[in-house]
Amino acid sequence: MGIRGLRRRSIELLSFLLCFGITLLHGKPSALPPIPTEEEFDSPISNTTDAEQENAKSNATRNLCTATTKTKKDISLCLQYLSTNLQELSSRFNQFVEGTNFHDSERVFVYDWRVPLETMENYALGEELISERFYIAPGGYRMFLSTFPAGDANADDSYLKYVNVFAGVARGVHDDLLAWPFVLKFQLILVDQTDASPVDADVGIDPRRICLDENGDIGDTFTKPVTPFNDGNGCGTRTLIEREEIFTRHYIKDKHLVFRLKVFLP
Repeated sequence: MGIRGLRRRSIELLSFLLCFGITLLHGKPSALPPIPTEEEFDSPISNTTDAEQENAKSNATRNLCTATTKTKKDISLCLQYLSTNLQELSSRFNQFVEGTNFHDSERVFVYDWRVPLETMENYALGEELISERFYIAPGGYRMFLSTFPAGDANADDSYLKYVNVFAGVARGVHDDLLAWPFVLKFQLILVDQTDASPVDADVGIDPRRICLDENGDIGDTFTKPVTPFNDGNGCGTRTLIEREEIFTRHYIKDKHLVFRLKVFLP
């Protein structure tokens, strides 16, 4: 059975269990109190906190799903309860099965690289612009960003109309204490510098899946560096956004572009 089939069968099972009053989100079944009448359900609950009232109301709604419903209101409340809980359970199940969400880490390192537009315009084809090196955590890896402002001379000419950006691992003082190769997921972003519905251009990078060597293993880009910038090796995209598009929104502000790196820490 594939992932989708497994997910569908799991959701069907969760629906069945919820209808019989099993509190899955808390990991154990709970005893069911008497089913409230509509008047009891709608009546205010005195001498309780907001959290206690919300919990009592949730329990009352769940109990409506455990007996034969008699009114349209009962059915509506039951369906609303099941829908809310199934959405949360489905989200948790997706993260458990797939584990590839670029936003599944609570610890995120963010680095902004401001590049003057004038600098971008003064580079020749094949010349690489490299950021300063920076550590992504205390005692952690050291990284850098890079771009070929006029295009990568080693790439096909069809890529010249796009903005490119890459990230790499630099030599750091903690390297002997770190695990190699580097496998942390990260995002490369060209920031739309506006507060009014920004539309960033971004790409997600998983070192276990992208920039692999010819044998399908993690490439030299993410191995332990032996030179300050790991010989300039980086992993990213040659097609982040078309060059003409950077003038259509707020990718340029105060004559600067902002490339952002987000690293999802363990």
